[in-house]
Amino acid sequence: MNPETTSIMSDTATRRIDYAPAGDLFADLRRLKVWTQAGVYATIVGYAVVYHFLLHLSTAQFLAVTATVFLLAFCAIEGAFASAYKARRRIIYPKRPRRRDGRRRQRQRGGRARP
Repeated sequence: MNPETTSIMSDTATRRIDYAPAGDLFADLRRLKVWTQAGVYATIVGYAVVYHFLLHLSTAQFLAVTATVFLLAFCAIEGAFASAYKARRRIIYPKRPRRRDGRRRQRQRGGRARP
């Protein structure tokens, strides 16, 4: 065997795959959330001003409609990203126990696990 080939092969066998640093696994998801919030809220403000002049809403109506739309947008964004965080966490930590009540499963006399 050629000594040059042996060193290349052993180097290839021991080389680790270059993964992204695992310092913050949710950074890209948080960044996407911030950009989504900025885009949605800017669009709401832009359309709110147009609707105020186009539909001739009073100030009270304008504030009520805008507040309602902001609340709906907030709930939709938070709900969507909460499920995305939960899915990402399940992918990253797959063997984590998922019991809601915190009790351990105990065996009954029949050998069946309690719910």
